[in-house]
Amino acid sequence: MESYDEVFLEHGASFYQEKEGFRFGNDIVLLAEFITEFAKPQQKNLEIGTGNGILPILLSQQGFLSKEYCAVDILESNIVLAQKNAEKNGIYAQFLCQDIRSFSEKNSYRQIFANPPYMKQDGKLQNDNKKKAIARHEICLSLEEFILSVKKILAPIGALYMVYRSHRLQELLEMCSRYQLYASKIQFVYHENGQVSNLVLLEVYKGKQIKCEILKAKYIK
Repeated sequence: MESYDEVFLEHGASFYQEKEGFRFGNDIVLLAEFITEFAKPQQKNLEIGTGNGILPILLSQQGFLSKEYCAVDILESNIVLAQKNAEKNGIYAQFLCQDIRSFSEKNSYRQIFANPPYMKQDGKLQNDNKKKAIARHEICLSLEEFILSVKKILAPIGALYMVYRSHRLQELLEMCSRYQLYASKIQFVYHENGQVSNLVLLEVYKGKQIKCEILKAKYIK
């Protein structure tokens, strides 16, 4: 039986997360802030890999509303918990347990939000916790599979908002270019007094190629 911690947010919101499973961190908070600043409200949005459903809660807190919000995850236990957290916070969203590689709706979502697995499936040491391993490693979804899925699901003109590890940025951009997706905004994230960025936030478009902006770096504690 799973055991949970309750995490309290501002303005009276709270949510549950597994003590031994997926636990949210700075990356999803940064993604929520990036989406709120640059994505368009009142769109048909899809989240890939919702985990415990924290992203729609954070977006709601920041006043970002969707016309339609669908969140998918490959693990049934994550979907059950995400639904519980949404109900607890009065969030309306559709939660689906599904492999995004076989997602049936094509060319239909105007915006996709994602914090995809960032560690290669290369035989190196993985977390013993299966849920953590799936969230962090490309066990069920490689980078190429993720980008190909995004291309298929996005509307003819649509945007991806994502957070990723900086050291894989070149690989990510090359993969996007291979599938005719183009970065329009890039923001590097540093720890205070840090010399090397460890996270990067991106806005990536399908259907139009525009000049890429390198935004002012963000610093976190």
